[in-house]
Amino acid sequence: MGKITTYKNFNIPIEDKPLITILEDIKAGTYKTQISDIRTNKANGNTSKYDQLKKELLAFTPSATFNGGRKKDLLTAYSGFVHLDFDKLETDKLSRLIELIQTIPFT
Repeated sequence: MGKITTYKNFNIPIEDKPLITILEDIKAGTYKTQISDIRTNKANGNTSKYDQLKKELLAFTPSATFNGGRKKDLLTAYSGFVHLDFDKLETDKLSRLIELIQTIPFT
């Protein structure tokens, strides 16, 4: 599986690591408490706390590794994966979109 770059505060590079390592951490619940706190603050309308906590969460670039930042000219290698991000999509539309994506032979 391809390598990705991890970031602190969304833009400070930490290290490159295999994407599978991040996926295993997510499945194991490594970030579950942080995610729960982020979602709770968002649901309660605590925008500033939500923004702060979200910035503290480990970020990563699933499609590539970068050296020195997250800009096109700093890209060092593609991982071979495409990241699909569906923020602010209604649940019923998300469910339908997932169904469509699952019909694509490359996913």
